[in-house]
Amino acid sequence: MESTKKLENFEVKGKVKTKEGEKQFLRQLKAFGEKNASERILTFFGSQNKIKRRHIKIEEVKKLG
Repeated sequence: MESTKKLENFEVKGKVKTKEGEKQFLRQLKAFGEKNASERILTFFGSQNKIKRRHIKIEEVKKLG
C-alpha cells in the first residue's frame, strides 16, 4: 500500500499560559494533517519559547482552502 501524503495549509488557534498570563495565538502552517499540525505547534512553542506542552491548549485546527 502506497501512501501519498501532501502538505496542506492549516490554521491553528489556541491559548498559551506564560509568566505574564494566558495569551491567545493564531498560526498558519503547512502540515500533513490536523494531528501533524497540532504536533508542530506544540513543538514550536516548546523549542522556541521553552513552554511545556501542558501549558498549551489547542482550541481549533482548521484546514485552509
